[in-house]
Amino acid sequence: MALKLLIIQKTLNGSYLGVLGGAMKNRILILELLGILLFTCDAVDAADRQFSVFVSVPIKNELTDHVKRFVTRELQELPDIRLVDQLLLGKGQYVISIVALPFKLPGGDTVGIALSYVFQDCDKIMHGVLTGLPEELENLSEVLVCIFNFKLVEPNRHG
Repeated sequence: MALKLLIIQKTLNGSYLGVLGGAMKNRILILELLGILLFTCDAVDAADRQFSVFVSVPIKNELTDHVKRFVTRELQELPDIRLVDQLLLGKGQYVISIVALPFKLPGGDTVGIALSYVFQDCDKIMHGVLTGLPEELENLSEVLVCIFNFKLVEPNRHG
C-alpha cells in the first residue's frame, strides 16, 4: 500500500519523469497507472466487504429482550455489518454471545447489571464483563458493540 501511494505521489509531482529517457518514462508511467489501478481495486474491495454477525442471548430473564434489541440496533448502524439468524463461523463471520444478569437485593430490588460477553470469529475468542446501574443498560450495550467493532472487526477491515 505504501509503495502504491509513493508511486502516485511521485507521478503527480513529476519527479520521476523529468530525469529519465522516453522509453523509461513510458514504462514508469505504465507502472504508475497500474499502481493507481491496484490502489483503486483495494479501496473498492474494502468498501464492498461485509461481515456477518450472529447475536445470541441464551439465558432468558427480564434483561434479555432489551439487551438483544440494543445490541442489534447498534450493530445495524455499522454499514458493513449484516446480522444473520443462523450460527456461521468462517472468515468474515462473527458470533456475539451475551449473558445479562441483574444484581438484586434480597428484597428483589435491582441495584446493578452485568453483561458477560464472548466474541468469536474463526481465529480468536474474546471474553469480558461490563457492569453498571440498571439505567445504564443501553449505554453498556453500546460499549459492548464498540469493543466488538474495534477489537475484532476493525483489524479485518484492512486485512
